[in-house]
This record gives sequence, C-alpha cells and structure tokens, in this order.
Amino acid sequence: IKARKGIDPKEDLLDRAGHIELAALELKNAITKEKLADLNIQGEQQAMDTHHRVGRDIRGALHNSGVIPEDLKPDEPIKNLTPRQRKLIPPLSS
Repeated sequence: IKARKGIDPKEDLLDRAGHIELAALELKNAITKEKLADLNIQGEQQAMDTHHRVGRDIRGALHNSGVIPEDLKPDEPIKNLTPRQRKLIPPLSS
C-alpha cells in the first residue's frame, strides 16, 4: 500500500492516512468491539475472524460508495503539522 501511495517505507502508514481512512478504521474497530461483546466471542482466532469480517464489510461499503482506500491520496506527514494543527486531530478511541 505504501508503494502504491508513494509513501516512504520507513513512514508509518497511519501517519499519512486521511479522514476517510481514519474514519473507516475507527468504525471497523468500534463495530468489532461491539460484536465481540454482544456475541460473547472468546478466543484469539474467533476475535481475529470477527475483526477481518467486519473489515471486509467496511471495505465493501467504501467500494459501494465509489471509494477505493488504496487510491486515496496520502495526507501530509503528521510530523510536518504544527503543534496547533495536531491538537485539532481527534484521538482514535480504543
């Protein structure tokens, strides 16, 4: 993905992710967390399977909306942002 987006291999991919990518990641994590709790999923493999299944669903929704994550342009490296700009970026919740 880094090569396709023209991101240096040494850079962290999430440091260059844009709003849509970060929102999709947050949604995937939130839905997975709910499913793990609601369905009382136990065990690492079942949790990973759930995480991957939700990820495929989110990716499918993006594709259905005409958004291909790999084709989105990378954002400015986070290290280039000013401290004031960094404060405007909401933290990802766990």
